[in-house]
Amino acid sequence: MKKIFFILFFAVFLNSNAQDTIQDVIKPKSLIETINGQKDLKTITDGVLLYFNEEKISAEDLTLLNEFEITDFIAIDFLQKKEAVKKFGKEGKNGAVLLKPFIDNRLTEQYYSGITNKIIIDKIAFSVKDGITKSNPILVVDGIPLLGDEIAGTINALDENRIKQIVVLKKIAAYRIYGIRAINGVLLITTTK
Repeated sequence: MKKIFFILFFAVFLNSNAQDTIQDVIKPKSLIETINGQKDLKTITDGVLLYFNEEKISAEDLTLLNEFEITDFIAIDFLQKKEAVKKFGKEGKNGAVLLKPFIDNRLTEQYYSGITNKIIIDKIAFSVKDGITKSNPILVVDGIPLLGDEIAGTINALDENRIKQIVVLKKIAAYRIYGIRAINGVLLITTTK
């Protein structure tokens, strides 16, 4: 009986440890770990140029983007020093990292061009001017994110007198709640229903 108990205990122990090991092996690295790995390989060096969705970003922005999974990016390209200098001039002397995130086609600018609600247009314009959002942020009305054709239709149907509050979520909060889709910002719109 002791042998059977020991064999069962040992089998369960091995199985649970094997699953942990497998998960550790297939768990993707963070974005910063991936970039640091390229530094270790001497592909790029400290002071590397960072581009996110074709826009230059800072190391601080990169820290915020580390919230995302590697799988949220359709490509992460590393340009060695010569390639980076050819593309970006002297600024690329340390190499470049080009981050290409997943883009939700239901949040492209075409869906925002039909918005006529002046309050929303003004709020988007102010948040773009302040650098908080792009011109196509996620619009969330009473807790429901709008996508595609819903955007202009729902926003234009809002009675401006019923808009109680519009809150612009800053990057880190937006990223944590809405993920990679929040790269253009988030406006939370509350109405008086």
